Amino acid sequence: MGYFVMPDRRDNTPRTARLLQLSASGRPLKDALGRSDRQDYYSFKLKTRSSFSATLGSLKAEVELLQDRDRNGKFSANERVANSTPKGKRAKTLALALNPGTYYLRVFSGDRANQTYSLKTTAESLGQFQVKRYTNTTLSGKALPTEYWGNGDLKFFGNSSGNSSGNGSSSTNGTGVSARYTTVRSLSPGLYHVKVAAEDGVRVRVGQQMVIDQWADQGYTPHSGYFYASGKQTSIAVEHYDKGTPGAIAFEIQPAALFQDGAKPSEWKTTLFAWDDRQSNSPALDFAANGLRNKQAIGVINLGSQIRSDGKSGIQFDWGTHTYVNDGYRLPHDTFALQSTTIADFDGGSYTFRVKGDDGFQILARRKDGGKTYAITPKNQWAQGSKTYQEIDYRLPAGQYDITFNYFEKRNTASFDLSWEKSPQTVPSPTSPTSPSPTPPVSGSSLWDSPLPGYPVTSSYGQREGSEIVSSFHRGIDLGTGDETPPIEAARTGVVTYAETGWNGGFGNLIEIDHGDGIETRYAHLSSIVVKQGDRVDTNTVIGYVGTTGNSTGNHLHFEVRVNGEDQNPENFLSFA
Repeated sequence: MGYFVMPDRRDNTPRTARLLQLSASGRPLKDALGRSDRQDYYSFKLKTRSSFSATLGSLKAEVELLQDRDRNGKFSANERVANSTPKGKRAKTLALALNPGTYYLRVFSGDRANQTYSLKTTAESLGQFQVKRYTNTTLSGKALPTEYWGNGDLKFFGNSSGNSSGNGSSSTNGTGVSARYTTVRSLSPGLYHVKVAAEDGVRVRVGQQMVIDQWADQGYTPHSGYFYASGKQTSIAVEHYDKGTPGAIAFEIQPAALFQDGAKPSEWKTTLFAWDDRQSNSPALDFAANGLRNKQAIGVINLGSQIRSDGKSGIQFDWGTHTYVNDGYRLPHDTFALQSTTIADFDGGSYTFRVKGDDGFQILARRKDGGKTYAITPKNQWAQGSKTYQEIDYRLPAGQYDITFNYFEKRNTASFDLSWEKSPQTVPSPTSPTSPSPTPPVSGSSLWDSPLPGYPVTSSYGQREGSEIVSSFHRGIDLGTGDETPPIEAARTGVVTYAETGWNGGFGNLIEIDHGDGIETRYAHLSSIVVKQGDRVDTNTVIGYVGTTGNSTGNHLHFEVRVNGEDQNPENFLSFA
C-alpha cells in the first residue's frame, strides 16, 4: 500500500491538528520531524466505543494519545490517555478500546535531526451499547456514569438499575429509574426483527423510525417489531423506564426469518408487512404487492375460521388482550400492515357489513371465477378507524368470493372487528315529509321538535337508489342546510353517551344521546361539539353545529332514532310544524 503524504505544517498545535479519517483497515501516512518541526498533532472523533490502534514507523520519534477533557486547547498530565510501546526496532504502537469522543495523537521527538516517519491508524466499532441511566422515569436530568453493555452482538440483557449480564456494572437503588441504550451499526440490506421484553415503558428507534412504541405502565411484557435496512450505517436506540422494583430488560435484533403458516380456504390467510410510518400517515394502497416477494414481507399467519365466536361470518381480534395465533414474538406490535383473505359465498341479496378497527382498513370482494373486484369500503382509499361500528349495506352478484380486508396499525393496540349477515328481508318504505303526521311507535309519547327547526329533510329513511350492484339503506334522515352551519338541538331530554370528534366510521364528529326506555338518538357530521359524555340535556339544548365532517359531501345533519338497538324512521318521531 502506498503512503499518503500529509501537507506539512511546522510546529502545528492541537487547534490546527490534522484530521484523521479512520477505518478498520487503515491507510498509512508519511510526514517528517526536524529542527524546526518538533511535533505533529492529529485528531479524530469516535461515535461509538471502538478498538483503536496506531503504529508509528520511526527510529527516534514517539507517539502519545491525548484527550482535551478541559477543552482549553492544552493538555495536562492527566489528559494523557496512553503512550506508545516499542514494536521491534523501528516501530511504536498504541492499541486500546476507546469510548466515544474526540482524541489527539501527538508525534514528537527529542532529536533535532531531520527524520521521516509513517503513521497508520485503525478504528473499528466494538458494537457495544452505550448506557445512560437516570434516577427518574423521564430520561431527564443528569445521567449516571456511562456504561457499555454487550459484546458486539445486537443484543443485551440487564435491568434498569444497571446490572447487565457480564458487564460488571453496579446497581443504583430500588425504584423509579429509566435508561437509554444506544449504538451505531452498519446493517446489510434486508428485513430485521426487533425483540424486546421489559417491565413498564419501552420504545425502540432505528435511525429516525419508531419500530416499537409501548411507552406505558405494564408488567414484564415481550414486544416485537420489524424494519427494513438499506445497508447504510444507522443508529439504534432503546429507551426504557421502570416505576417499580427494577426489572429485567432483554433486547435483540436479528435478520427476519420469513415464516408461512398454512390456512384452509374457510380460514383467514394473513400476510404481514413492515411499514415505516415516517413516509406517510398510512401505507401505500399497493403495500401488499408481490406478496412474500415484497422486501417488507414478514410472513403468513392463520387468523382462524371466518365463523366468529358469536356465530357470525367475519373476524374479531384485539392483540392487546389476546391473539388468534399464540406464537410469542412473531407478531409485530407497532407500524405494520396486513392483508387477510378468506372464501365466502353470497346469494345475490343485500348484506350488511359491520366494521370497526384501529387504525385504518379496506374491505374488498373478488369473484373466484376471475371476475370483478368490488370495493365494499370507499374505493382506492383507507377507511379511518373508529371506536364505533360503521354499517355498510352491499349487494354482490351471486357467487363465491375472496373476501379481503387490508389493515394497518400505527401505535398501541391492534384491533379489528368485521362481520356480515343478510340484511332484513322487509325494507321499510321512506315516509314522505308531506304525509299526515305519523303516530309515534312509542306508547304515550308525543312528537318531538326537529333538531334543526325550519330546515327540510333532504334525504329520507330507507332504501336509496343505487347501481345494480350496490344497495344502500339509509338508517336515518338528512336535514340539509346549504352553506349555513346552524346550531343543533337535542330532540328530547336525555344523557349524552358519546361525543367524539374524528372519522367515527364515516359519521364524522358524532353525538349519541340516551333518552331512556330504550330510545337513543344520533347526530352526525357536526362541525363542532359543545357537550361531553355524561352531560344531561333538555329538549332544545344546543349540543353542536352542523358541518360536513366524515363521509359527507356538504353541510347537513344526519339524524337517527334507535329503539332497543334497532333503527327507526325518524320522521315518525318528529314534528316539522
